[in-house]
Amino acid sequence: MRTRADVLAELNEQQMKQPTNFTSSLLRRAKINKLQAELRAFNEEILLTEAEIQSEAAGEQN
Repeated sequence: MRTRADVLAELNEQQMKQPTNFTSSLLRRAKINKLQAELRAFNEEILLTEAEIQSEAAGEQN
């Protein structure tokens, strides 16, 4: 399973690559868009998990 760090590393690598022609530029952009979507999904999952933890902690305090 891919981790957030894996996605960030691959995204950084793709952003550093310089396209050699128009087609490689389009492929690079598509790959970057896919990786950014994966990263957003990881971030949403993290936010949901943090919210669940906070609500459980608040429930235990009451």
